Amino acid sequence: MIKLDEIINGTFFIRGQFIEGWYDLRSKKFHQDTEGRKKYTCIPAPVNAHTHIGDSFVKNEPKGTLEEVVGPGGLKYRLQSEESSANIIKGMRRSANYMKRNGTSFFMDYREVGASKTGQFKAIKRAHEGAIIFCRPETGNELNLFSHMVDGVGISAVSDIKMDLAQDIIHNARKNNLMVSTHFSENRVEDFGKLSEFDPDFVVHCSGLKKDKEFHDLSAITEYAVVCPRSNRFFGIDADYSRYEENGLNVMLGTDNVMVTAPDIFQEMEFLFRIQKNSSRIEPEEILKYACETPVRFLKEHGIIAGNSWICIEGEDLSPYSIITAYSGFRKKHRIMPGIPI
Repeated sequence: MIKLDEIINGTFFIRGQFIEGWYDLRSKKFHQDTEGRKKYTCIPAPVNAHTHIGDSFVKNEPKGTLEEVVGPGGLKYRLQSEESSANIIKGMRRSANYMKRNGTSFFMDYREVGASKTGQFKAIKRAHEGAIIFCRPETGNELNLFSHMVDGVGISAVSDIKMDLAQDIIHNARKNNLMVSTHFSENRVEDFGKLSEFDPDFVVHCSGLKKDKEFHDLSAITEYAVVCPRSNRFFGIDADYSRYEENGLNVMLGTDNVMVTAPDIFQEMEFLFRIQKNSSRIEPEEILKYACETPVRFLKEHGIIAGNSWICIEGEDLSPYSIITAYSGFRKKHRIMPGIPI
């Protein structure tokens, strides 16, 4: 085990590249050094930038199209309405604990509920102190009742909500200093005009965009986009994820609905690398940034101090490629460490 008085020698993933050196936990200082004995490979603990853990209780394969499974009134919502609150919360805790054990420092969760389900907010926060909750109130006034319990609002999609209701919710979110986000253009191009009125802090998916102009229009509205490649593939949606950053967007990585993909951000990184490898390649260092650095920067911009824990893999000198493609083989050797403020 790593002791608090130990000097950590190894390679550290800092600002998109691995740097050799050592960190003294006593003085809290990092020293760059290429001559030291490399005992650990250290990366910032990743952030899962988009989850829906409220469907963690679902055990059977959800069959149907995207709209039939997760669209408003779809299978997910029917199953949740039929399930007991206790079982829903039990599944949510299981997913939150899974992420915590595997080193996910924060996760940004869309809760498709409002004032009647605030018990879910409390349960998630208790299970994982890094839970960041995006609620879905029915009105702006309702949001005011529990704004202190959440971090933002997560709107289903610009196509799924009336504009006057969206404006009411967003107005009250801003009044309460909450973040605003929405799914956008997951499997078809949606209205950029409406999205502009939302003025979101980030958007999720955008996998239906194909043209450079569409990406340029998006980057003029928001700087950040979360992609969820495994969930997209589950629903038969393919995208070239290299085009996001090429067109001025800061990319973050999420795992989406637990009933279709485990909330394992390392599996997400591996999948993204493999599907892009032989076409528009995304380098392993860039994919690590999507999970370990870009969301940390985003959260800090919104007053949430992330990046305060690191994963150190003992006895291994790993490359970005080996972390991306073979992390499961090293998971038992990893240690979650207190902050390395580099």
